[in-house]
Amino acid sequence: MNSFLKTFLASSLAILATSGIVFILGFSILIASVGSIFTTTSTPVTKLEPNSILKINFSSSIVEQLSDNPIEYLDLNTFEFKPSMVAYDVIKSIKIASADPNIKAIYLDIPTIVMLDLANLDEIRNALIFFKESGKKIYSYSDTYSQKSYFLSSVANNIYLCPIGNVEWKGLEGTSFYYKKALDKLGVNVEVFKYGKYKSAVEPMLLNKMSKENRLQTERMYNNIWGRIVAGVSDMREIETEKLQDYASTLALEGADKAKSLNFVDKLMYRTETEEEIQTLEETKRTISLSDYISLNSNRDLITGDGSIKNQISVIYANGEIRSGKSINGIIGDITLCQHIRKEANNKDVKAIVIRVNSPGGSALASDIIDQEVRRAKEKKPVIISMGGMAASGGYYISSNADAIIASPFTLTGSIGVFGLMFEAGEVLTKKLGVTPESVVTNKYADMGSMARPMTAVERNFFQAGVDRVYTTFVDCVAEGRNMNFGQVDSIAQGRVWCADDALNNKLVDYIGGLNKAIFIAAQKADIAENYIVKNPTSYSDKVMDILNMMNNESFQTFVRKALLGTSSITSGISRDIIRIENMMKGDRIQAISPIILDL
Repeated sequence: MNSFLKTFLASSLAILATSGIVFILGFSILIASVGSIFTTTSTPVTKLEPNSILKINFSSSIVEQLSDNPIEYLDLNTFEFKPSMVAYDVIKSIKIASADPNIKAIYLDIPTIVMLDLANLDEIRNALIFFKESGKKIYSYSDTYSQKSYFLSSVANNIYLCPIGNVEWKGLEGTSFYYKKALDKLGVNVEVFKYGKYKSAVEPMLLNKMSKENRLQTERMYNNIWGRIVAGVSDMREIETEKLQDYASTLALEGADKAKSLNFVDKLMYRTETEEEIQTLEETKRTISLSDYISLNSNRDLITGDGSIKNQISVIYANGEIRSGKSINGIIGDITLCQHIRKEANNKDVKAIVIRVNSPGGSALASDIIDQEVRRAKEKKPVIISMGGMAASGGYYISSNADAIIASPFTLTGSIGVFGLMFEAGEVLTKKLGVTPESVVTNKYADMGSMARPMTAVERNFFQAGVDRVYTTFVDCVAEGRNMNFGQVDSIAQGRVWCADDALNNKLVDYIGGLNKAIFIAAQKADIAENYIVKNPTSYSDKVMDILNMMNNESFQTFVRKALLGTSSITSGISRDIIRIENMMKGDRIQAISPIILDL
């Protein structure tokens, strides 16, 4: 009894403490959000002065699409709200600046951590190369360069580093967490149903270490991506790729002096000294921030012609895991996305649709429903897919029947496979918690899938048949969209994730390129390449209502979990897995989702 009381009291205190933390965090966020909305911190720039330096501060997060939820802009380290910019606007503005006589140069102000995925980073990097080829110079400064920020900065004419800083250069790493031993200790049995030997999203529940198949595909992808990064740095800095690989393997870049001697940076200076030197070299002290420059050019686009209002290309964003229902920030809801696609398909002024997919997949059912909406839209006008950092499993499902698929050089895609999970925790409930479940059923299998009892052979066969059926539908869908037969798709499916180059070779995608390339291809297919405008049809709800509803928003709940569990790679990875399983258990049981995590 004493043991029970201690456990009960400890649990109660934990719940009260957690509730208190959640309340304090929620109230603080609410106040900060309201303040940020009704407080103006700066006067908008209305005119660009001649001989200006365009300063790009990458402390602001650069996203696919602006969120209407204030939590998305909260820095978990400082608890401050930071502004965000849309990647398309950043790329467009850099290219505009290349021909703008009032812009003399670009200054990249690089923080240690750049909040930018590899696909968008690569497209911004290419825009900077375009700017550099116009004859104008690019300067970059950072106290310390991470691998991601250095890859971006390597395009600069002059790279500056703090004298006591360093350049990180060690290669790529990704970690998956395996829960088999923990589940065995708890007495939880896992029933896994899958199709595809590479469908590794379920591995953590079955194994204590990575399977050979999963390690094979992961190593292939990581080596491909790292090879692109090494080649990009080699091209810009004129360092042989063999040397770059050796430097990473031997941790050769130990300090700022070594980074300079190995030609990774040009000068060792503090920030103030760097900015003074740039002003001297460019003979001007005038600067304009990228956010202000974006505002000044908000009505301009990188097109030819007048930009006819009747020749529109609609860009629809599909970001996050795929689920049944309505979208929320970071989640693709089939109802919401289908509504957007249907609306643009029926808009006579919209001549083509580009869907920007950045998703590891999710619900197989929701993915199939979205795919059907894409097919219907394609009957009326061209539908083009632009893949971001990941468009795998369900993310590929919703892409496969478009008129053309364009993958970023850093896209992970494919993962054509499905799985389902069932958990049985009768031992935990009865022996360890003293809880005895009692069920009342109207039919023999009414409680199928209950965690209170093991599955029977009949139920296992029933559920596996459902998984097999969904896999067949998935492969048939891809075969139809990609003009292949079932066997051809099955041979490259089996849940395997492919990098962009391999996906192109396997005919899973049509081109390698970014969002701008997808827009141009859409314009060509719609026969409006000489005269069009780009629009984003996604509407945002009232900001005040978002704040009032925020406490019940799933994004807020996820934020609280992260705040309580921590933000390290270990705790955030485990938190992500827990949230994913929890959402699956209360939603669609059969999933088309990819597990790959890439960390620069």
